[in-house]
Amino acid sequence: MLIITSIYCLLIMKLSIIIPYYNILKELDRCLKSLSEQTIIKDYFEVLVIDSCSLIKPDSIIKKYKNKLTNLKVFKLRKNQGPGIARNLGIKKSLGEYIFFLDADDILPNHSLKKIYKLILEKNVDIITFNWSYLNKKKYVLKRLRKDHKYLTFNKIKLIKTYISMHYNLSVIFCVSKKNIFIKNNIKFSSGLHEDIAVLFQMYFFATKIYYTNEILYLKENRKGSIVNTFSPKHINDFFKSWVTIKDIIIKNKSLTFFNNHLIKFYIKGILGLLSMVIIKNRTINKNIKSKKYFYYGIIAKEFKKFYLKDIQGHTLPYKTKYDQISSIFLKYYLFEKKKYIYKRNQLYEKEILQKKLLSS
Repeated sequence: MLIITSIYCLLIMKLSIIIPYYNILKELDRCLKSLSEQTIIKDYFEVLVIDSCSLIKPDSIIKKYKNKLTNLKVFKLRKNQGPGIARNLGIKKSLGEYIFFLDADDILPNHSLKKIYKLILEKNVDIITFNWSYLNKKKYVLKRLRKDHKYLTFNKIKLIKTYISMHYNLSVIFCVSKKNIFIKNNIKFSSGLHEDIAVLFQMYFFATKIYYTNEILYLKENRKGSIVNTFSPKHINDFFKSWVTIKDIIIKNKSLTFFNNHLIKFYIKGILGLLSMVIIKNRTINKNIKSKKYFYYGIIAKEFKKFYLKDIQGHTLPYKTKYDQISSIFLKYYLFEKKKYIYKRNQLYEKEILQKKLLSS
């Protein structure tokens, strides 16, 4: 009887919701409450909370919703390595055909899972992607914030170009995807920050069918202190690390060799533009703009040296996007500083030579 019940659950449970958790108990409560209020039958999905060795344990909240969510499970990691590693464990432990990544401080409108489940059955696609909105203090504002849907039906070449030019919402939380995409192509999240940039690229790259609905199915909390609302040298390092993964995939793929160099130039400028814009917009940095702004520019420049600077020097930018413009400003600044450094170094060298000549005479 138990075996029959398990098989039945696997047949109807198409969706696994994976929630990385780290020390935000109040937000997790609200998140699970939104799942318990879904208008779909609770047997149709499972919820996996992955605790990244939190000091504030989620046990009391898990107990609260254990009877309200039929397939609620919690798994614990021995140390915190960021949401990416938690998501890897969630994928490994999941039973559903489709994976849905939900952040612990976000919620879903009560019709979301019913809509997603319906699309899973009707469309039979690799990825279902949807619109989203921000939460506010009162409830939420239903404002469609997704602008990238027009790019999702492009062929692989166009999809890659638009992805690396930063036209996409670079987050895995705004879509549902087949688990098999991760298993078949060995897609894994890295530790640290910005871990989903490279993963989402691979999901789109290996998918054969993508479906988009303009309906708002995800509500995001713009929480102070969250990863997206803070900035540090680690953000820069990990952002570059994610894009190195993308670069490697492009270079290794033989069907893309004819425009590899163009893509590398394009995406490096995209990185510089995006990071520079973050620095310009960040309030904390701009409170002490002279010291902090150039401190972060220096870190970007250090990471930038790891790439092929010669590939993009002298390349005329078309100024099609704000990232191109900001990237151009950064490049001019970086190259100017580099020339100034070389000039100073040469002056010191000439001074040393002159002193040696004077001493020898």
